[in-house]
Amino acid sequence: MVTKKLNVDAVGALAGLICGVHCVGIALFFAVAPVLNLGFLKSHAVDYAFLGLALLLGPWGAWRGYTHHGKIIPPLMILLGVGLVTFAMLFVGHSHEKVNITKSLFSATGGLLLAAGHFANNRIHQRACCAEIKVRGA
Repeated sequence: MVTKKLNVDAVGALAGLICGVHCVGIALFFAVAPVLNLGFLKSHAVDYAFLGLALLLGPWGAWRGYTHHGKIIPPLMILLGVGLVTFAMLFVGHSHEKVNITKSLFSATGGLLLAAGHFANNRIHQRACCAEIKVRGA
């Protein structure tokens, strides 16, 4: 039986990208959310779900990547992204009634850093695995 491992970096990259797009696009959602029935995206529950996902997958993916390939930059990107998203949510202000540029900047930058860090982590991991296969096969 073939079992597949959960690719934390792929899930984290997708979640970070969605988070970044969500944070950047929240101002646009104010205009179109009622028309397209997307009001749930303006809820605090969605924001806290993204934060929970970042706090769960970020450190896990960063640690897993670092222990496998030893490169420090992708884990630092992930952890900085988690920090920025957490800072924006808990300390900058959290309101969907008015646009907060500072919160949007911190959140979007954090989400995109999360996505980029997970993407880089996954890429380095795949290259390391391919190199191991070539060495064993030779």
